[in-house]
Amino acid sequence: MNHAITVELQFFLRSILWGGLLLLVYDGLRIIRRLIKHDSFFVAVEDLIFWVAASLFIFIMMYKENNGIIRGFSVMGMAIGMILYHYIVSELLVNAITKFIRTLFRPFAIAFGKVKRFILYLISIAKKIVKFILRRLKKLRKSVKIVLSKRKQKMDVKHQKRMEKKALEKNEHEKKVAENKAAKNKMLENKMNKKNKNKSNKNKAITEDRVNKNRTNKNKTNENKADKNRTNENKIDENKTTQNNVAKNKAIGDKAIRNRAAENKSAVNKSVGMKSEENKSTVINVIDKKPVKNLITNDKTQEKNKKSNR
Repeated sequence: MNHAITVELQFFLRSILWGGLLLLVYDGLRIIRRLIKHDSFFVAVEDLIFWVAASLFIFIMMYKENNGIIRGFSVMGMAIGMILYHYIVSELLVNAITKFIRTLFRPFAIAFGKVKRFILYLISIAKKIVKFILRRLKKLRKSVKIVLSKRKQKMDVKHQKRMEKKALEKNEHEKKVAENKAAKNKMLENKMNKKNKNKSNKNKAITEDRVNKNRTNKNKTNENKADKNRTNENKIDENKTTQNNVAKNKAIGDKAIRNRAAENKSAVNKSVGMKSEENKSTVINVIDKKPVKNLITNDKTQEKNKKSNR
């Protein structure tokens, strides 16, 4: 037989063995599942891990034996090995191993069952004890709550009484403070009223003094005005009298001058006897100068009197 054919046959047989070995490992999982119950979730996780590990194992064997080249007859050989193992050996082997393990672990299982029963019994007793203790604790809790509520009520009543006393004391203190404040305010008001009264009296006295001063000043001014008016009236009367006197004096002077002039004319006419007209005029002028001077002096006195009256 050709060497290449023998190599291919050996590779095919090895692939059959690989398929059987894979199912042998999976039967180990089946035995564990029969001995220990599993949920569907854990079964799915175990299957996933198994097939990932199987794919890695097949890839490594293909890489070593056939340089990583996947061939159809190798896959077919693994399938044939799995089928032959499953229908010929799998069930017998799983049942035998499970029975053997159960027989080996039966005394342990019996002891574990008794221990388990004893533990469950202890647990039940402990549960009963715990329930009894919890009931007692609930009763104690209720009684303690009742006692505490009563104490709390008593304490609340005492606290309310204390608060009422404090409130009354506060109210009394506030009343006293308010009374003291009112008394102080009254004292201050009385002081302020006294001050205001004193100020008003002072102001009244000052105003009265001012009014009296103003009155006195007015009286003085009125008196001064009256005096001035009187003096002015007296001056006016005096001026009038002086004017009347001046007028009388004028009239008397004029008469005297006329009489003198007539006398002088008659004397001149008598003594000289009809001299020249020049000598007559000179004499008349000399005689007429005296009354002119008197008239000028009378005019000046009248002007002074008018200025004094103004």
